[in-house]
Amino acid sequence: MCVPVLRQLSSLRLITAIAIVGACVVGSSGAASARPSAPRLAGPAGIVPALGATSAAAAPRIGASLLTYQGGPVMRTNTTYAIFWLPAGSGLSFGGDNAGYEGTIDQFLTDVAHDSGGTANVFGIDTQYYDTLSGGQTHIAYASTFGGSIVATDPLPPKHCNDGWGDADCVTDAQLQAEIASVVSAQHWPKDSSHLYFIFTPDGLGSCAGSECSYSTYCAYHDDFFPGGGASPILYANQPWTYGSGYDCDTGQYPNGGQADPTINVLSHEFNEAVTDAEPSTDLAWIDSSGNEIGDKCAWNFGARSGTPGAEYNQTINGHHYLLQQEFDNSSDACQLHAVAAAGPAVSSFSPASGKVGASVSISGTRFTGVTGVTFNGTPVSSFTVSSSTRIRTTVPAGATTGPISVTGPGGTGTSATAFTVLAPPSITSVSPGSGVDGAAVTIGGSGFTGTKSVKFNGKTASFSVLSDGQITTSVPAGATTGTITVTAALGTATSSGLFQVLPTLASFSPARAHIGTRVTLSGSGFTGATSVTFHGTAATAFTVTSDKRITVAVPVGATSGTIAVTTPSGTATSGSAFTVLP
Repeated sequence: MCVPVLRQLSSLRLITAIAIVGACVVGSSGAASARPSAPRLAGPAGIVPALGATSAAAAPRIGASLLTYQGGPVMRTNTTYAIFWLPAGSGLSFGGDNAGYEGTIDQFLTDVAHDSGGTANVFGIDTQYYDTLSGGQTHIAYASTFGGSIVATDPLPPKHCNDGWGDADCVTDAQLQAEIASVVSAQHWPKDSSHLYFIFTPDGLGSCAGSECSYSTYCAYHDDFFPGGGASPILYANQPWTYGSGYDCDTGQYPNGGQADPTINVLSHEFNEAVTDAEPSTDLAWIDSSGNEIGDKCAWNFGARSGTPGAEYNQTINGHHYLLQQEFDNSSDACQLHAVAAAGPAVSSFSPASGKVGASVSISGTRFTGVTGVTFNGTPVSSFTVSSSTRIRTTVPAGATTGPISVTGPGGTGTSATAFTVLAPPSITSVSPGSGVDGAAVTIGGSGFTGTKSVKFNGKTASFSVLSDGQITTSVPAGATTGTITVTAALGTATSSGLFQVLPTLASFSPARAHIGTRVTLSGSGFTGATSVTFHGTAATAFTVTSDKRITVAVPVGATSGTIAVTTPSGTATSGSAFTVLP
């Protein structure tokens, strides 16, 4: 919800006579409205503050109580998708600049994903909240992925609502859900509590959820539904058109210089609320005693701003500026623009940097007193010891994978900036390319490569570089023959499932001109096991493989001038120039 009064339970079940769960309520831009005057909705703390007002860094909040956990799911991680609905034949558009509008919103969702794990924007505030659906407190991770966007051109359904603004077209919440479900099904996108779908409707297309309609009651809202009565939910947010002085949802600030900026403001509000209250239709997660979500308590409060009039901003995410509403921070009991550093534990380092399951690990940092959980890339440890406010001792838990270490305390979660490498027996899953000549570069993919001691091509030792626990770069060693590749690391040896083909090369021959019967020396690589040598197609009756790089052969009777070819079990190498047979 954009302002303190709207929330959304099941498709907008009412908490009070004017409260829609999850909705972003209409604000006030101070501009004269070109549309009929919309009713001003008062929340628990009174009228929504004017958008033009400058708030303190920690703005007043709605309601006096903290957010409390109600038992429902949160989005521990999230993947977002954008659905831009431009119904065929409607003549509607996103202000005449569809590409600009869509591109700016895609940019925002990409930027939020890019800055995952950070604490410098409003999305970092969410990490102090958690759910208990896995048996213990599992906190939200600022781990966002942008799954992509699509322009949907499905025609408008029959009109079943009137938004009160005189828009020619209006869709109901049920019709929006049907469109979202259709797109999700057609694209084979997931349905669960970690995927969130934003549907954007163009200028002139209103929407209503029951008696509550766009612009007069809400700027946006989020909800969830279960298509076909199934067990898997679709989480979504309705994002109507917001740009223009005729809409009370427009902030009047355009830091990206486009019509998408006011939509991004309310999108952020719904995004954070969905993360901390994923399925409000059935199981509420984080709300206060008045039913407000994380965004409602700070709706239309923007905190300290930068920039010039008309292009003010309060967030810089992946290098782009945005003006976003603040979110509520339980640890400081205030509205904030970013996570409060002192709210919870901070992980500065750990030692050792790698280890197998069961290995002892020492974690260093600050504010460890009262820690309630430690995880290795999301896998919780069964026990740990808080030695001091700056030191924790634990062991690598079963099932852990390579990734950051997180420590959770009463005020939030601190996550290491670097990954702890979980050592395991090596495994080779890919070799690219699958064949090559002496010296050719080869990339080996798999896992458990940390601490690799050797790489061999059919028993021939090769030089190598370990790029990560899952990738090695190497090259075909001189004298290697076709066979398997092996990687030996601290916990064992892995063997490729297929054979690597060592291809022969014929680089030169000497002399370049000779009579029948003259001995010629061929130079190249991969000659081991050679089965034939031909002079312009005429096979030599005898030849000697003196090394993997050299063959001596007599010019056979009947040979004519042309290229020389050497055939091995792995292939045939042909000279780049012609040998001349003298008369």
